[in-house]
Amino acid sequence: PSAYNPIVNPTRATMRKNYVLGRMRDLGYIDELTYETEKAQPMQPRRVATQQEIVTSNMSEEFVTAKYAAELARMLVYDVFKEETYSRGLNVYTTIDMGAQKTAVDAVRRQLISYDRKYGYRGPYIDLGPADKHAENIRAAIAKTTASPFMVAAVVTEADPKVIKAALSANEIVTLDAESLKFGRRHLGKVSKQYQDSALKPGAVIRVMRSADGKHWTLAQVPRVEAAFVAGDFNTGAVRALVGGFDFNLNMFNHVTQAWRQPGSSFKPFIYSAALDKGFSTTTIINDAPISIDPRLTGNKLWEPKNYEGRFDG
Repeated sequence: PSAYNPIVNPTRATMRKNYVLGRMRDLGYIDELTYETEKAQPMQPRRVATQQEIVTSNMSEEFVTAKYAAELARMLVYDVFKEETYSRGLNVYTTIDMGAQKTAVDAVRRQLISYDRKYGYRGPYIDLGPADKHAENIRAAIAKTTASPFMVAAVVTEADPKVIKAALSANEIVTLDAESLKFGRRHLGKVSKQYQDSALKPGAVIRVMRSADGKHWTLAQVPRVEAAFVAGDFNTGAVRALVGGFDFNLNMFNHVTQAWRQPGSSFKPFIYSAALDKGFSTTTIINDAPISIDPRLTGNKLWEPKNYEGRFDG
């Protein structure tokens, strides 16, 4: 590969490209017109995309993540085929609708970020130390931070109440938007004792993401709260969208299928529908008094249901 590297040896790489095209023509994989057209095309070395291009691409309509659903499918197949899951060449088809999945992912992510921002910025991860070590430590800090399609690690290079600049890489510096100044104001400039350990200052490692309009970079943080979203077709049982959490890259725990929940008020529709079926209405008066259910009807355990407050209203 080094001998035909198009960056260091474009002439040799072009010769090799033309040879491969010629063999494809001779063996009937392409016609003469395609051969001549592609042969005339200049060599295009692949370059490394910038962080900005990566995040912009990830947030585009073409980028849809269904990693929680894919992992769930893998687990279900593994239950049947065990290690042969990876060697039998199996094809797995899900009922996920990618349009609905994109909407679900975007809704969960945006709402969690919006909710988390209400409680203020919590501060950067670490301090990178002396300024003369920044160039070296920027690369190390970003490499150590878990990647996310939605948020990328950055290192603060300049920070005061009027401007925040951050490095997405050793050579790529961006200015954060006005919302970032509002979000991180307690951590900028002269900070109180309470926020000194999380001050936004040169060397601090932070997270940034694209703003809602996609034109600016904004200060961000991974939400502490999680969420789950699932949409299904109740006529067929098909799952159309499944989001197990904020970001599969950061937390693979699927809050749709792996989280155990209290039933809470989710059983009320069943109780209400049964009551309506028996002739009850919203004006029916019911005696709210203590009640004990015979253990013979509950699996040999006395059941005395009561309200959350523990009181009865008669």
